[in-house]
Amino acid sequence: MDVYDAGRTALDNLTPLRIQRKFATLDQPIRLASHAEAQLIVAEVSGGQQAVGIINALHARVGLPSFASSDPTAIRNQVIEERARELFLESHHFFDVKRFNLPQIPPPGTSYGPKGGVYGDMRCFPLPDVERDNNPNL
Repeated sequence: MDVYDAGRTALDNLTPLRIQRKFATLDQPIRLASHAEAQLIVAEVSGGQQAVGIINALHARVGLPSFASSDPTAIRNQVIEERARELFLESHHFFDVKRFNLPQIPPPGTSYGPKGGVYGDMRCFPLPDVERDNNPNL
């Protein structure tokens, strides 16, 4: 997967513009599941050296260095990191942030900077107005 610096700023004339090449066109399909995701599920469930072997197979596929650890926490954290990398732009990371109680980046209260405002601490999607309006029990 390729993300590159476009060498210019975005529309706000402040933020460096980075462009992804995972989805080259607007009509390119987004996969529903993949072998790599299935392997990461197995790695998460099994842990230990089986997880390390799965991580290293994924790394070898794209030329990344091997991962080595016997620490269960380090292995778990690496599986989470591999999910973030492998499933980039596929709408899985927010679920992982909630599921693993990961810290939000940037942390809540951080200023947007010159754009104004601060990041919040919400870990759920707000209920759509149509749902709230149609349910008298809310």
